Amino acid sequence: MSDFRVQDAEVGKPDFAGQTVLEIYGKVSTRFAVYRNAKQVMIQFADDDGEGVNQRSLLTPLASLRSEISAILADLALDPSSYHQAKVSKYTDQLGRALVVAMQGDLPRAMSDLEKILVNLTEDRASDTRTWYLLWAAMATFATIILAWIIGSSWFVNAFGIPKIGDGWPKYWNAAAVGALGALFSIALQLRAREVRVDTQPWDNISDAVLRIFVGATSATLLTALFLGQFVEVSLSNTAVRTSSEGLFIIAFAAGFTERLAADFLSSIGLAGKRATPPTTVPAGKAQNERDMTGSTSAPRASSHGSTPPISSGNAATLKAGADPAEDEEHAPDDDELEYGGAVASSASPDRPVG
Repeated sequence: MSDFRVQDAEVGKPDFAGQTVLEIYGKVSTRFAVYRNAKQVMIQFADDDGEGVNQRSLLTPLASLRSEISAILADLALDPSSYHQAKVSKYTDQLGRALVVAMQGDLPRAMSDLEKILVNLTEDRASDTRTWYLLWAAMATFATIILAWIIGSSWFVNAFGIPKIGDGWPKYWNAAAVGALGALFSIALQLRAREVRVDTQPWDNISDAVLRIFVGATSATLLTALFLGQFVEVSLSNTAVRTSSEGLFIIAFAAGFTERLAADFLSSIGLAGKRATPPTTVPAGKAQNERDMTGSTSAPRASSHGSTPPISSGNAATLKAGADPAEDEEHAPDDDELEYGGAVASSASPDRPVG
């Protein structure tokens, strides 16, 4: 309806968008009308085009606040419960009155009113989210306690033929229940101090609350197993914690309350191993050389060509391996070495001096 004017805004009649007008917050003949339809708060500007342009420019600083408030109200309106519908009606009325103040020319006061509406609406929504967070955590804790009581009972063990682990089976499930209580206590304290980060998405808050209870119960069970297995030990007043049911209760509650406690104990456990060292075998040739260097005597080794005569200092320099002749010449001692070693008779003469 392009010819919709200020005077046409009446309760029960359609507006320019075809939505039924539900409530009128303010109306000045030919100048403006602030009303609410089935979706949101609307403004009908002046019938005069020039004045309407000026009014739109005047409300430009309020556009951001108005959009944020309208978005939150639209999310709340999706919940059909009377509780949320009452909140939508309350804040919608406040938004409509603030826009009337703005259309009357008092822009600073209108901006202050819109800021208060946004703050109150945000805090109110966060309060509801924290309440639901606590309720889901409490329900998860209650379900964990009931489940632990059923599975840890002797009836369940006998009915399903679970092998007995001494008296550890009920203790583990009792620890899970106590750990869930510790996690719930931690959540309650953090919610009271406003330290829990709540999300605007309901399912994210539900999953976070349930997972915290699950982590607390699991941590308590693991830590109890570590104490019963004597992998770790903690003493209070010179009394071992694992020797009393009260001590195990404290450990399980602390594990649920402090999520990192079980992880810290697990990280402190070290697995030590020793690699087997293979026996060292000294080669026969190396052992023979070591005995020769130390001066020990041993029987000569037989070669493939027959017996090898014993080696003495007189023939040490003339000993040659039966290998390549070129290698013999390369490794053969020269005259200086032979003379110095005294193994070969000197071949010096007056015509041929040595050296």
